[in-house]
Amino acid sequence: MPAYSKSKRFFRGCSPRYHLYRWLVVNGMVLTWSAVLLAQIFATKGSYDDEKTTAIEFHYLIYNFVTCGVWLLEVLFNVLDYNKFFDDETTGGGESLLSPTPMHEIEIATNKRVALWIEGAIAACFFVDSAVASVHLSRNEVHRQAEGMTIWVIINIVAYAFMVYRLFVDWQMTKQSAKQTELISALHSTTLV
Repeated sequence: MPAYSKSKRFFRGCSPRYHLYRWLVVNGMVLTWSAVLLAQIFATKGSYDDEKTTAIEFHYLIYNFVTCGVWLLEVLFNVLDYNKFFDDETTGGGESLLSPTPMHEIEIATNKRVALWIEGAIAACFFVDSAVASVHLSRNEVHRQAEGMTIWVIINIVAYAFMVYRLFVDWQMTKQSAKQTELISALHSTTLV
């Protein structure tokens, strides 16, 4: 088996399309981390303990870096899926959830591709910004970089709550579709006998 097949299988194992449940868990963990961080931020509001405030702000900078990285990876896997990177050449793959069916117009496909690349560019910009902000920080720099962290954590909570909801609905639909396919197969096999 060629070496590219092993790497392709590995990356396919990371794809949101093929493993909705894994991404549901990942986004659920980020959502939980966001809620814990927000609780810590509110617990230190008005505190005069500079050590505690700096620790929470540094925690936010790490959180920001990790969540931007998760977002960038998820977008990368969606772009790869859209470009049919994960399709198996021997079986023809199957239609991607993100790619258009033959009935759709070229304009819709172009809009999806543009939206994915815009999301990827935004995720990359946020990731680079969070990486730069996390390097070589003095105490004053931590305070400056963490300004507005409360609103950004709230925005992340809303965004990741939506992602968890969307992935859960997609996962449930996939499970239901699989059950219907099994039922149809079972009915076919009993009528043929």
